[in-house]
Amino acid sequence: MQSTAENRLWSEWLSRYLDHCRRELNGSELKSLASALDGAIRVQALPDRDALEAERVERVARPLVDFIATAPSAEARMALAREAAVRLRAAARSR
Repeated sequence: MQSTAENRLWSEWLSRYLDHCRRELNGSELKSLASALDGAIRVQALPDRDALEAERVERVARPLVDFIATAPSAEARMALAREAAVRLRAAARSR
């Protein structure tokens, strides 16, 4: 089990990657990325290039997806992907 300090560190890094996506992508692209993450969660995987509709979204999202892939367990990866999808959808709504 991860400590609170480790969880906080993962959360801080997730926020950095999400900030990058929010800066670079428009509302529709953010929704697309959130949907790709949701689809990946359903099959307990990470989104592949085909799930990310546009090459631009794939290019911008690649660091986020790579970061999620480094989580120490499948459960942790799915939790990060779920949190990312929720936050990306919220960012898309605010545009």
